[in-house]
Amino acid sequence: MADLSHWWAQDLALTASGDLATSDGLNKDNQRIFRRLCTNGSQTGGLIGEYLFHPAYGGSAPWYVGQDVDALILEGALRSQMYQEASVSHNPEPNIEINSTPDGTFTALIEYTNNNTGQKVPPLLLSVTGG
Repeated sequence: MADLSHWWAQDLALTASGDLATSDGLNKDNQRIFRRLCTNGSQTGGLIGEYLFHPAYGGSAPWYVGQDVDALILEGALRSQMYQEASVSHNPEPNIEINSTPDGTFTALIEYTNNNTGQKVPPLLLSVTGG
């Protein structure tokens, strides 16, 4: 089943005729992963979960900006949330490379195998800055 096409921090996508666009397959899976990682969850750093009825949902990536957190802790938080997505294979494990900057921002290069296809997904770049 398709989802509405919506990348984090952007407007809903529209078709050429002005209808709401949908997303399926790998694009849908990647949108779900980004949404999960960028939503503040009560168990991964955020003091209060953003989703009232699912407070543990979310990797809290934006919350970590400016925090004094070890890269391994951040990697663990992101990995634990990725494992909750059905499309992310546990074997092989996702590879998450964290690069922090002195101003407290970071990027995470994420490589994973899609559980539905068994294929490696082109690397995803999660760039989180203050703002």
